[in-house]
Amino acid sequence: SGASFSPDAFDGFAYEREILLDGFQEKANNPIVLSGDSHDSWAFTLYEKGTLEEGNPVAVNLGCPGVTSPGWNGLLGDVLTPLSQ
Repeated sequence: SGASFSPDAFDGFAYEREILLDGFQEKANNPIVLSGDSHDSWAFTLYEKGTLEEGNPVAVNLGCPGVTSPGWNGLLGDVLTPLSQ
């Protein structure tokens, strides 16, 4: 559908994301992307063309939490806990 889950996040900028990931693939060696303001910590692989677990991995994205934010765990803990086991 091309719709973004969050238009002000990484998936809301498909054209720019593709340029960035293509540049990583062509000119970088094991790049790490630091992002923030997601109110939690995340770590995942970024794949070429912005696909999810498809194609060649081109970078690692580390989501950094806010200093004073309680995060999503209090709200979604029961939903997220099974995913980490």
